[in-house]
Amino acid sequence: MARDYTKYQVDGIDSVFGKGKLVLAVVQDYCSKNECTFDELKQVFPDEAQGGNTGVFGHMEEAKEIAKKRARHYVKDPITIKDATIAVSTQWGDNLPLFIDKAEEVGYTISTEDSSNSGESESKNETTSTNQQGIPFGDNLFKNYRKNWGQYIIFALDNGGEVANEHPHFLIKLDMINRIIIGVDNSSNYSVGDGDVNLNNSEVELYVDGGPNKCYEGYVVIHCVNEDGSKVWQMNGQWAEFHEKEGELPDGTFDEDVYEVLGNEEDVYLLYELAASSI
Repeated sequence: MARDYTKYQVDGIDSVFGKGKLVLAVVQDYCSKNECTFDELKQVFPDEAQGGNTGVFGHMEEAKEIAKKRARHYVKDPITIKDATIAVSTQWGDNLPLFIDKAEEVGYTISTEDSSNSGESESKNETTSTNQQGIPFGDNLFKNYRKNWGQYIIFALDNGGEVANEHPHFLIKLDMINRIIIGVDNSSNYSVGDGDVNLNNSEVELYVDGGPNKCYEGYVVIHCVNEDGSKVWQMNGQWAEFHEKEGELPDGTFDEDVYEVLGNEEDVYLLYELAASSI
């Protein structure tokens, strides 16, 4: 399955958008121009226009509760209407035409614009997906990482869009000593087992596109493994907040210090962008 780089434009709204941000931009624009209640907005953009289990938008309180397991709304982009604060769904893929139809019914003109980078990215896929030497990620990501924490780190992240229907998660394996990505692969869960993670032509699409701050807002499980794939330690968190750890870190090393470096939401997003454009 080829990755969809389609971008969208809306007459009267500046910028171009991916699927999720298109919906967010239209709902934001509509609410800024029309005073409406929650129920009135549901008549304009009914749940059926999303076609899934989130609806086009929901109450912010409910969206935050859902995000404790896996974020499915733009909770950092709240929209205030007459009787509620709402969050727009991030779950968009093949269902997007349902929303576009409803948006056009209330006067929006939406057109597509092919990403100028799609051809370049597809070309990269053909060359780097088989580059078993790895993909350099430089010195700027996770720059305070200490080598004694472990050489091989695997990030388990949430997939998004239509890709998530078949592959809910994906794994990115790093060699922290040589600072290269040595594996990107799909996964049905956050576990890495004892198998290796290779540079495959995987389907990865972060479940949110990062927003203006380009941050990964999802759940992350970080595994440190030996060369044979056996686990040394593991830690979990979300939105740069440390949750729990399994296994033992080197003496004198604190859980929060390691997670502060590896759980940095901006660095995780940049790592994703590099991996996604290189496989």
